[in-house]
Parts: sequence; structure tokens; C-alpha cells
Amino acid sequence: LDRYVFHTSATMDANSAMGKSERLGIFPTVGISWNMQNEPFMKNTEDWLDEIKLRFSIGQSGNAPKGTAAYYGAYSSRGEYMDMSAIYPSRMQLNNLKWETSTEYNLGGDFSFFHGKLRLTFEWYNKYIKDLLQKEPKMPTTTGFSKNKWYNSGRMENKGWDLTVSWRSNIGKDFKYNIGFNLSDVKNKVIDLRGYKSSTTELTAKIEGQPLNAIFGFETLGIC
Repeated sequence: LDRYVFHTSATMDANSAMGKSERLGIFPTVGISWNMQNEPFMKNTEDWLDEIKLRFSIGQSGNAPKGTAAYYGAYSSRGEYMDMSAIYPSRMQLNNLKWETSTEYNLGGDFSFFHGKLRLTFEWYNKYIKDLLQKEPKMPTTTGFSKNKWYNSGRMENKGWDLTVSWRSNIGKDFKYNIGFNLSDVKNKVIDLRGYKSSTTELTAKIEGQPLNAIFGFETLGIC
């Protein structure tokens, strides 16, 4: 009836960077939309209303660690021990290394008025990321390793909204114009690092409850 739209899909990815038990990732997506302008109760609006489409979707995607067979442990040469060559474990085996999984909720609307002259598009989204891939985190030396190649640790959230408004028309037969503006807001927050210690560099920090790579520095009373 040109009123209701439903779509779904599933993506299956396999990546050799992870062990056999975690190599396959399945990421589904589902979405629905409603073309309200085609409903019988909207007939009296045809003179000024072209489109009211309301949309909702939820979907997942995955991010794999970089490199081939990143989960493999490794041994390195230590030189000679007595009259024999010596080796030692230099990288930990990561059989449980997982996909970094993102789940995003999206609510939006498309609106068109006055035969396409005025258009509005609105989006609200919330992206939730779990099993964050941390590269080369430091480890207690009591484990026999100073750092790890990769580590799944924690959760992060990105949420925000976006509004686009445009007006197009013409003056006479030869002059056409289009004006518009965009407003948006996005907030990022590290929710939980799950055992991965908060870290700082010279300028940025990775701290629970703060945006990812927030600017980090000393507070001062002033400059003298």
C-alpha cells in the first residue's frame, strides 16, 4: 500500500585474526518505516504536504583486530643458555579474542512540504559498543609478559541527533536557489573499561565516565 516498509538483513564475517571459536561474527539489522502521507486520514493535506516518513532501525556491525592471526602466541630467541640456543614466550596466545561489536539504534523522520520546496530530516541515534579492542595494553610482569597484543575490554557509547532543513524555489523562470542549514549534537562516553586500567598520554586520557581520548592536563590558578 506504499505505507509500511520492513527490511532485514544479516552480515556474516569471518576473520583469521581471531581463534576458531570466535572467528565468525553474525551481525543482524532490522528496520521499519511508515509513509504517513499515504494514509486515508491524510487526504485533506495533499495541497501542502508531500511526505511524512517515520523510521526506526536497529543494527549491528563488527570490528576485527588488525593483522593476520593476531591471536597467535609467539616465541623469541634469548640467545644462548650454556651451550644451547634459548627461546622464551614473548606474546600470549589469545584464543578468546572477540569481535568489537557495535549496536546502533536510529530513529528518524523525513518531511516534505509545499511540493518539495521545504524539506526537513531528523535523526536520533545511540551507538553502543562492547568488547572494545585495546591495542597492546600493559600487563603485570608477574604474568611473564609486559604487554598484550590485543585485549577486549569495556564498553563505550555514542549518542546524538542531527537536523537538516532546506528550502528550494525559483524567482521567475531562470533563477533557482536552494538554502539550508544543519544542526547536530553528539556525546561520547567510556562506560566501562573492565579491568583495562585508565591510561593517559601527554595530551589525552582514557577514563571511565569521560569521552574517549578527552583532553587531559593540569588545572592551574593562573599564569604569573
